[in-house]
Amino acid sequence: MLRKFRWFVIGVFLAVAGVTAKRTFWPATTKEPVRPFQSRTIKGKRISLAQFRGKQKVVLIFYRGSFSRTSTNRLRALQANHQNFRSLGAQVIAVTTESRSLALQTAIDLRLSFPVVSSLQLTDLYETYNAGTLMTFPAAFILDKRGNIRWKHIGRGPLDWPRVPRILQELRKI
Repeated sequence: MLRKFRWFVIGVFLAVAGVTAKRTFWPATTKEPVRPFQSRTIKGKRISLAQFRGKQKVVLIFYRGSFSRTSTNRLRALQANHQNFRSLGAQVIAVTTESRSLALQTAIDLRLSFPVVSSLQLTDLYETYNAGTLMTFPAAFILDKRGNIRWKHIGRGPLDWPRVPRILQELRKI
């Protein structure tokens, strides 16, 4: 019984740390220059924002991992709407801190046709990582063809996700 109580206290502490961690909440609409990156997808292919500049808009999606039902449901919704993103001239890129092997298995299980990157550095770069809970905040960034962040949503908790229809709506405005 004492052991369960101890885990309960630890869980409450981590939840409070996640909610109260100091974070910068950016305004939803902006023309902030993008934070460039170069990485490898979970399939080993090189990917960078520079390769899309002047050609396509980019939708960066930060998700927690396959252990989160909310994350896998959102990834399914993104996949179901992948053609809608493509028709609006956008490339979806999903980012997680989950291990490459787990992220790859999730991409295979969900039949994701967009690139997935496993990178703690990217979550730090875009300020979506909470060191208090060791988790990524769910987030979405829409980048225009010039490489500016035009819209963003960084969740305040694990269930605070931008819905796919809202992302598509904001993408149509650009």
